[in-house]
Order: sequence, then C-alpha cells, then structure tokens
Amino acid sequence: MKHHGNVIIIGSGLIGLSVARELAGLGLHVTLLERGRVGHEASRAAAGMLAAQAECDQPDAFFQLALKSRNMYPDWIRELEQEVQTSTGYRQSGILLVATNEHEARTYEQRAAWQREWGLRAEWIEPAELAAFEPGLAANLAGGLHVPDDHQIDSWRLCQALWQSAVIRGVEVHENCPVHSLRIENGRVRGVRTVHGDFSAEHVLVAAGSWSGQLLSGERTIPVRPVRGQVLEAYAPPNFLKHVIFSEGCYLVPKSEGRLLIGATVEEAGFVKEAELGGLRRLLERAAALVPEVDRLRAGPVHVGFRPATPDLRPVLGPDATVENLWWACGHYRNGVLLTPVTGKVMAQWIVGQTPEVNIQLFGPQRFLNQQQKPAAAGSPTG
Repeated sequence: MKHHGNVIIIGSGLIGLSVARELAGLGLHVTLLERGRVGHEASRAAAGMLAAQAECDQPDAFFQLALKSRNMYPDWIRELEQEVQTSTGYRQSGILLVATNEHEARTYEQRAAWQREWGLRAEWIEPAELAAFEPGLAANLAGGLHVPDDHQIDSWRLCQALWQSAVIRGVEVHENCPVHSLRIENGRVRGVRTVHGDFSAEHVLVAAGSWSGQLLSGERTIPVRPVRGQVLEAYAPPNFLKHVIFSEGCYLVPKSEGRLLIGATVEEAGFVKEAELGGLRRLLERAAALVPEVDRLRAGPVHVGFRPATPDLRPVLGPDATVENLWWACGHYRNGVLLTPVTGKVMAQWIVGQTPEVNIQLFGPQRFLNQQQKPAAAGSPTG
C-alpha cells in the first residue's frame, strides 16, 4: 500500500489541475493520477471561450457561478503567468453572438436587456452596423449581440501552465495510471486501486471528466456521459476576425499565430474518439454561412474530445452524498474552461474545511440520489 499524502485527485484536465494547484498552495500534499497523458482529453479539444454572458439565457444560479469564474480570470491568470513565466493566450477580445434569423435576433435582444439590468455590458448591433463592427461577416445576418467582457484563452497553454504550477507547488503527477476503483471502507473513502497498485490518502477527489461516473460500483453512480465534440483548426491571415464569433451550432475563435478554431459538432456517440466527415462538413457549412472567407482558409488538424454531460447539463461539485471524504468536480459539459478558476478555488476551500466563497450547494451530487432523469438535449456548443 502506497500512502500518497492528503488528497488524491483522479484526472488531470483543467479542473483536476486547478484543484490540485489550489490545494498545494494551501500546504497539502496532493497526488494527481491520470489515465493517459496530462490534459489530452476534453481540455485539449476546447476552444477556450469564457462565455458567461454569451452562453447563459437566464440569471439563474449557474449564470452567477459562470460570472464569478469569468471575473476571477484576469487576476488569476496574472498570478499564474507570473509564477510559470509563460503566456496562456488570455485575450480580452469580446464575443459577438450573431443572429441568423429574426427569432434568434429577438432572443439575443432579450438577453441583452436582462443582462444590462444586472449592470453588465451587452450591446445590440443592428444588421446594417455589423459590417463595420466585424467586416468578415456575411451580409444577410439579422444582427448581433456584443458582450465585451466575455473573453477567451488558449486552453492547451492554460493546461500546460497549470501543470507546471502544480509541480512547482509540490503536486505529484502520475501519467498512464488508470484508476480501476475507489477503496471504500465503512462508509469512508480510503484511497484508490490502480494498474500500479493501491494508493491511500485522507481524501479522494474525482475530476475524471466523462469517465467520472465509472468509478462507483453497484446501483448508485454519478450520471456523467460523454458528448463528442469536434473542433477544426484552420490557418487565417492576421486580423481575419476581430472578435470571437458565436452562433447557434457554430463558433469561430481567432487565436495567436494565425490559428482559427471552428467548432463544435456535438454528438451522442459514446466513447468513440473519431472525427466524422459528416459532422465536419456541417460545421464548415455553418461557419461559411457566417464568415464566407472561411472557405478559402488552409485546413489544420481536427481535435476531438468528450464533453462530460450530466442529465441537467450542470456540473457536479462538492462532497459525496454518502461516502465520507469523497469529493466530486466533474460534469462541466461545455463550460469546463470557463469554470476552471472557481472550481479550483471552491473545492480546495471546502476540502480543507474553509467556508467556500461561492455557494455551490445546488450543484452537489446529492441531487442525483433516487432520481431517474432523462438526458437533456446536447444543445449548442461552446468551449
């Protein structure tokens, strides 16, 4: 039996790395176990939109959580980049939601209205003004909603920076170390069983993305399922787009070094990590309908990942409902990048016995006890 300190974290995507880094910063000995390579699943295939306003259609508890995390980003990134001396590609470029028809236009105008009532910046742009605001857009669009405080980041660079910071702070990382099961004795988690033997710790946190629900045996489980997303990388000339372009079923995210990410097909395909030509064709058709010059760009690689979805499409955050010292931070679906800072902070505070600065009781795993919920529709994707 190997004793590995205070906390074992299962999963090394953005969520697992963020919690590990925060816990290590609070003085805990953290061991991070990864089934494959660090950050090579959902975090690798994310476009990195921090779309708290663009993504949410009502001011509910999830919107408040998303807004809190987005607002943490500037100071959080500044501290992280100073610590590791590398850029994460964080850009305060704003997001432009583009309406392709009158129904979408009315929906976005209503969203702008209630967000302004909340004191947030949200500007409706009439169709005649779109060309001046973003010259590359098609001429037949029905208007757009500009949210300047929704930003973006390079999710892969962020993952590498968090990994480096976690190691600097003393986190022990084991790649290619799949966890077979949790070790639970007398109602309390004692560690995990892996291909390399048993590991013990005082606490275990599950941040294994779409695989999280496989770790509990028996009738009870955490209902997390994989939703496959495809993101196509293209190469664009400088200033091809000034903003992130977001529409129903498609987004275009300009990155550094002439890269443009076009995403994302969402499909209920199980754990089949393969790009499909039909999905890519539909994706390119949608993108070209928004920005016609996309058809002239040079194609790059395709990134495929599994978005971890729950029945209500909300994350699972907090202590297990029945097993002591077992914690969950998974099911972030298409908002994992956006919710990375707040998840890391809140989960670390909770595990060490501090009062979390954000109330996340509504997102606890207890909501799935004795419930038979049907999966919700996948909905429109984001990074």
